[in-house]
Amino acid sequence: MTDWTFIVVPLLVLPIVLLFRFIGCGIDNKATGNFFPPNPPTLPGYAETIRAESSVRAYWRLVDGASALIAADEKGFKDGEYVVNPLLPKEEPEKFGPDSEGSEAGTGDFLFLPQPGLIGSNPTAKCRFFNGGHVLVSQEQADKVLYTDEFTIEAWIEKGWQQNIKGYQYVLFSAGGFFRATFDEKPALHGFTVFAKVDASANHDSRWDVHFYTSGAVTRDPPGILPIVPEGTSHFAFIVKNVGSTKFWAIYVRGKITLSGTVQSYSLPMGAPLLIGVGERDPDPTTNPPKRFPLLSRIQDVVLHNRALSQEEIQSHVKLFS
Repeated sequence: MTDWTFIVVPLLVLPIVLLFRFIGCGIDNKATGNFFPPNPPTLPGYAETIRAESSVRAYWRLVDGASALIAADEKGFKDGEYVVNPLLPKEEPEKFGPDSEGSEAGTGDFLFLPQPGLIGSNPTAKCRFFNGGHVLVSQEQADKVLYTDEFTIEAWIEKGWQQNIKGYQYVLFSAGGFFRATFDEKPALHGFTVFAKVDASANHDSRWDVHFYTSGAVTRDPPGILPIVPEGTSHFAFIVKNVGSTKFWAIYVRGKITLSGTVQSYSLPMGAPLLIGVGERDPDPTTNPPKRFPLLSRIQDVVLHNRALSQEEIQSHVKLFS
């Protein structure tokens, strides 16, 4: 072997040795300071986060299949029932009196549109279009009292009605119970209804509103400008909170407080079901009142909390959208 071979061969071998050492450390994932970093942790999705919150009393995702009869409660508190009605006819405003609202027609069932779900982080969980069909969450079990003194109810909604006729209503949540309260002479209506209605403006905007029922009396049209129902997907939340001897309530749209007020006297709708996606006409404890005010929209992830959430908590849910 020539003298130059003793010089060149080691120089050729050295890079190869160093290369194997470098690769070996990289695979070991220690000596190189994570040359191949591990996969980033997967953040919990919307449903996982909601299920983990201690305030959640019931959680109806409403992504059950088309053949489902049960609206599953993912907290296990109280399942709902998908109810299909006969055709809900169109009703002109004031048909049932000078203060009665109009109701758009609905086929009485649900539609399953070829669209992604309303939650951006989980678009494959598809929801249904409420076309007069509704969800009924009953309260026939004494140990399953649905409503608490303070509460929050929230949902994701995509507005679907197109009529924009002045005076028409579209009910999101309806909870009206007949019973005799402390100062009632006879059983009377107690509870609340959350709905959208078309106003008298030039654009005929749809706006969120709430009615409270106490001993049969109705608290209507709270002071302030009612919040517009946005186009597209939006988050909606309604809270009721004790403030001294009164009840403070507020509506949040897309995480922002848009309307609030107080109610001097308000009774929980004890014994009443929760209706999602439709209302009732002239409730009567001795009859089966016909349904009105179909929502005509897609709705998903209805959550009932046992306390009034803060604005920060509501905003955190909105941020989980995508």
